[in-house]
Amino acid sequence: MISLRQKLNMAFISTLSLVFVFGVMQLLQWCFVFLGASFSGFEGQFVWEGFTIKINSTQWNMAEVLWIYLFPYFGFIIAYFILNLQRKHPINKPNWALMILNWAYLLIVIQVFFLPLWEIINYKGIYHALLWLNFSRWEQFVFGAFMMMIFIFRNFRVSSIFSSSLILPSNKFIRRSQILPQLIFLWLIPFLALSVFVFLGSGFVFSYPNNYFLSGILMVLIINVPLITKYEVIIK
Repeated sequence: MISLRQKLNMAFISTLSLVFVFGVMQLLQWCFVFLGASFSGFEGQFVWEGFTIKINSTQWNMAEVLWIYLFPYFGFIIAYFILNLQRKHPINKPNWALMILNWAYLLIVIQVFFLPLWEIINYKGIYHALLWLNFSRWEQFVFGAFMMMIFIFRNFRVSSIFSSSLILPSNKFIRRSQILPQLIFLWLIPFLALSVFVFLGSGFVFSYPNNYFLSGILMVLIINVPLITKYEVIIK
């Protein structure tokens, strides 16, 4: 029998992990942009507004555009491969560390593979780098669609990596009726907490890119609900 205390503890750890990972990614984004601006000699301004970096300049050159808009993207790609390697070669970790790795994988998959298409559609982010690299509008959409296809493929791994964070009965067998209630504490409560956190921190609005980022998280979780509930035996 899984107690309410166990479920609340799961929600607490999962929520803190998700908010922590989101905060670290925001910090990395800021560092990547700052380094890109420094390396390129950028003389404009960039400020932090509601989890969004506003970049302003009266004159741009290719070095500035590529360093500021493409360098952060490659930084997150490297982070993705590091996390993916961790998933392929797991070691014994405490539950809180495993939860952080799980959320980090999900959020970086969204950052690297889900957001590019929406940035291209909205003339934001990586769109500027592709434009300066002389990608036609058609080629930009092909790139964005290709990244989205990878995102869809990687999407189905989320249920398997989070399955190790489920609370198991003593006999190691778990039924669908035991998994669904746990997802409220493992996924739903943390997602709602992050949404409230972003909403308040953004001045009571869901602005770009946070609206797409949260939508990506919700999409992944919804798709993986029927997948994770099919598990009958989970080995930690």
